[in-house]
Amino acid sequence: MIRRTILCILAGILSTTTGAIRGASDGETVSPVLPVGQAASARITDALCDLPSDDGLRLQVVLDLSLFAPGKVDGIPGKFTGEAALRWIARRFTTSPQVLTEAELNVGLWALLREARSLPSPTVTYTVTGEDTASLGPLPDSPAARAGLDSLPYTSSAERLAERFHTDLSTLTRLNPGVRISTLASGQTLVVPAVVPFHFPDDVPSSSASVEDREGIQIVILHRSRLLEVLNSEDHLLAAFPITVGNKSHHLRPGTWHIISAVPHPEFRYDTALLETGVRGKEFHLLPPGPNSPVGVLWFGLAPSDPGVPDAAIGIHGTGSPATIGRSSSSGCIRLANWDIVRFAGFAGIGTTVRWEDR
Repeated sequence: MIRRTILCILAGILSTTTGAIRGASDGETVSPVLPVGQAASARITDALCDLPSDDGLRLQVVLDLSLFAPGKVDGIPGKFTGEAALRWIARRFTTSPQVLTEAELNVGLWALLREARSLPSPTVTYTVTGEDTASLGPLPDSPAARAGLDSLPYTSSAERLAERFHTDLSTLTRLNPGVRISTLASGQTLVVPAVVPFHFPDDVPSSSASVEDREGIQIVILHRSRLLEVLNSEDHLLAAFPITVGNKSHHLRPGTWHIISAVPHPEFRYDTALLETGVRGKEFHLLPPGPNSPVGVLWFGLAPSDPGVPDAAIGIHGTGSPATIGRSSSSGCIRLANWDIVRFAGFAGIGTTVRWEDR
């Protein structure tokens, strides 16, 4: 099945180039259209949408393991799967997604789908433990009530395991027909995506290294694309993660920034005035830490490096709503899934440069 799918995908991608060549008059040389940036990503995304669910899951698992995160691993390739695939290919050729040639794109996509095909299985089995069913609790709706809690915990074992395996509740339900996901018990066996699991709180770093320990690392925020890229000193891609950003004009803050703080298990100041205007108000609620915190399990504070960039109380952080990454809007910060923010922490440190770009 996947081999036939590969052929169909490549046929669709090649059709643009073939049509351009056939449209030339006799004796005229026409160069193939090069897939640059978002155009290439859109073409890959359109092609991958036709993948059967099992093949789509294989592809997403390969990308996630390669640190080119496709967002939630659900077997349904979309925009972020296409963006991740494009960057996987660019890293293969140690180049930028913006300058990939048609030939590199096709060869790279062949290689990516071949690697997905070689994956023994896109899923593994997991046995629910007593720890998975402990330390759960309901979350009240109001910020005032949440501020009175000791923590903002997972509300169910299913929520905990969905985040652990980089997916969502609907995918767990689909992968486990006949299992009541809402009432999991210790000893039950589940089928889950074959990713490197995120264990809370063990995988949350207690501190962040200094920039000297992350020498040459650059972070690039692609605001309109809703992506965060990690580059080395030679501008080669190391990783990429989907993000949520603000949708108002003042939320775009192009220029150079740097990381000034790294706070594991952060508290969150729920301040309506600050969220709406960027200026602190007099009334606020201090929400406790936890995986369901609005700022997730880890916070990286940012400050501008360029004199012309105005300061703002913003950061790069996790979230208690990972399924909304890239599909909603923030109040100005850069938001990642909790499983991605801890992987991002493996690259970023105090002093790391962050370039915020309008693309």
